[in-house]
Amino acid sequence: AILQVQDKEVLASQLLVLTGQRLAHALLHTQTREGMELLARLPPTLCTWLRAMNPQDLQNTEVPIATTAKLVNKVIELLPENHGQYSLALHLIEAVEAISLPS
Repeated sequence: AILQVQDKEVLASQLLVLTGQRLAHALLHTQTREGMELLARLPPTLCTWLRAMNPQDLQNTEVPIATTAKLVNKVIELLPENHGQYSLALHLIEAVEAISLPS
């Protein structure tokens, strides 16, 4: 399906929002101790961005974190390094990987 997309940057930006909504749901709405500790370690720009996300828009809140990790990696592939959201995507990868690792 990705071969059919004309503007990959737009697709990547939309997928970035989706991953942000998933991560916001996982960290902010489940309110686990581990999630709160991870939030405290994230860069302030990422925390602010995550708090601005609206997880109510999610169709499915039970997506495995490994699936979200794959999606963030796809976003990194699609975004050029000079794109405004590239560093945000890199921070998201770190956050998703931190959730994936058992503490």
